[in-house]
Amino acid sequence: MIRAVIDCPYMLNIEGFGRPAPTPNVGAVYDCTIVQFSVAIDTGPCAIVAWLCGLARRRAEPPRPRGTDDMTQGRIVRERISRADLARMAEDQFGDWIKAVVDLSRGIMAVGGDLHADDEAALLAVGSRQQDLWGINLYPGESGSDWIEFDSMINVRPAQGNRSRGVEDEPTRTRIRKVVGSLLPPE
Repeated sequence: MIRAVIDCPYMLNIEGFGRPAPTPNVGAVYDCTIVQFSVAIDTGPCAIVAWLCGLARRRAEPPRPRGTDDMTQGRIVRERISRADLARMAEDQFGDWIKAVVDLSRGIMAVGGDLHADDEAALLAVGSRQQDLWGINLYPGESGSDWIEFDSMINVRPAQGNRSRGVEDEPTRTRIRKVVGSLLPPE
């Protein structure tokens, strides 16, 4: 653990989505792991302050929905969770949508990373294989086919015959829908 003292009187909105960020308490002390700190260190001292205050804000959140593992950069979903839980996660991130990566061979997914690559990394860390992972966006408030969007940079893989950000193979899209449907009930 390392200890960081807030010495910047203002905070940058590092999420970049126009949401107001709380003003940190100058002189406040936050503990974080070296890995967490190194993620923010390249963005400048005030962004570090913003990131650390975000970490403190995350500590005060309610417990994660049943079936998810709490991860720094995304949550592994192994058991069924509700659309309402997913909507709450989405609200904390982008508002009405959330990024996710589906593991087709294991029938699990990761949600909530800032980038699809973050969710991909979370799944790789628990034993998933990259060729089984596909990035999607979920819109919990939508229904039918509109609630899943097949769009992610991690999907660009010419060696597997997918040359775009989308998922070009219909059988693969069907398998993705099946995994998502097994973990998130339809509304």
